[in-house]
Amino acid sequence: MSAIECRHLTFSYNGKLVLDDVSITVDPGEWVALIGPNGAGKTTLLRLVAGHPGSDGSVWLEGAPIKELTNRQRAQQVAVVPQIPETPSGMPLIDYVLLGRTPFISYWGSESAADMATAHEMIATVDLLPLMDRPIGSLSGGERQRAVLARALCQESPVLLLDEPTSALDLGHQQQVLDYVDALRRERGLAVLSALHDLTLAAQYPDRLVLLDSGRVVAAGVPDEVLTVERLARHFGAEVSVMRDDAGGLVVAPRRNGTSGDGAFDE
Repeated sequence: MSAIECRHLTFSYNGKLVLDDVSITVDPGEWVALIGPNGAGKTTLLRLVAGHPGSDGSVWLEGAPIKELTNRQRAQQVAVVPQIPETPSGMPLIDYVLLGRTPFISYWGSESAADMATAHEMIATVDLLPLMDRPIGSLSGGERQRAVLARALCQESPVLLLDEPTSALDLGHQQQVLDYVDALRRERGLAVLSALHDLTLAAQYPDRLVLLDSGRVVAAGVPDEVLTVERLARHFGAEVSVMRDDAGGLVVAPRRNGTSGDGAFDE
């Protein structure tokens, strides 16, 4: 049974078709990345999987239609890292991360020692433990992004949605965050659905890629199948080289217009 199943999702906004008959699945322990040009529908698809109403088609989480889940049940199933998160500036980091435990705490209850331990673990994971008592508003953009990820991980939900999770991070923290997400989904069987702008990161971490353009799935499969020079030129309007690094991973590099080379897959 798939952890996420989108069946024929179609969504319009202000009369414009944003998603057109999109069907995808993500299995437990699998990482699927959405790629595509700006406006392709990646963020909209993530929002629909998180429970945003108004679409035709259906979203199923671990065999249950998402429309039949309460807000609390949905929050227990799905953790979200949005592209532009809302972070209360005066709230200490530790309290913000603890919000991830809210779906599991009774209305009149309070955080347990186990909840606190989970929050500390996730803060340490994103390398923010020395800042745990600092207000969110005093953190840098990259630090806030890592705090948002820590809050989502603190939910310990079986489904993790990531919308450009590395957009505000430097190279080292990009690698650190994606390495941890990769390890966590393997160890705990998380289903991860993400939107990734960096095609090299998309090539090296997820199991499968779904290429969206104008709201439709135009290619899907393992990175080697999806990330071809011809396809990237067609849908991104970019001249690139697709190469392998020393470890055998794919690297997508932009190439100046008019430079030599046929753009073929390089070994």
